[in-house]
Amino acid sequence: MKINFTNVEKAFFEEAKIKKISTKIPYITVESFPQLGLLSALSFIEWVSENPNGVVSLPNGKTAQYFIHFTHFILDNWENKKGIALLEKYNLKGIKKPDFRNLQYVQMGAFYPMYSEQHNSLYNFAKVNYIDGFGISESNSLVIKSEDIKLAGDMHFLDVFPDYIIDLSLRFREAKTVHEKIQQESIFLIDNWCTNYENKIREKGGIGFFLEELVLTDILHLIRRELIIFHQHV
Repeated sequence: MKINFTNVEKAFFEEAKIKKISTKIPYITVESFPQLGLLSALSFIEWVSENPNGVVSLPNGKTAQYFIHFTHFILDNWENKKGIALLEKYNLKGIKKPDFRNLQYVQMGAFYPMYSEQHNSLYNFAKVNYIDGFGISESNSLVIKSEDIKLAGDMHFLDVFPDYIIDLSLRFREAKTVHEKIQQESIFLIDNWCTNYENKIREKGGIGFFLEELVLTDILHLIRRELIIFHQHV
């Protein structure tokens, strides 16, 4: 089976000393969570160096910590011995240092209806780590601010859905009460917002680099390639 690995993936594949892949989906094994973060960071840098204006979606949460750490480490040490040795080891010798300013970031999830300014919102994570941290332009990016998703009559979420209970059957059945009609309209407004968001991603040409959020256990260290990095169009 012919595998179209990138230069970085080839280096990690050889390092893993995998003799033969018999599965339909190719994979790369790594020894630790930090090593996975290094693979992700190098792959991201490799892709951005070739697609400086591309569309990216990056993980939110604790599993992104090593990816973020190694991305900064590589960029901060680009011209010294540590950085040069690392780039050479993983087949990136001589590439131009990437500039993230013209990337287009797409936020792929949110804790709705948590307000964006809350410190543990996914928007805040993306703002701190990717927009401010990596220098990606927010004006070129798609981000999710829960407060921008309006409900019927511009009502507060808990006035529409007391106790956070949402009856999704209202998507396809007739509303029986005045309050159910308000809930139904609100559900349709949320659905329409999501559809419009997906259309905006399509208008950008789809996502070129998608880094999925990962969870490793102490036992499972076999990471399928498509769960680490995959290139797809939405």
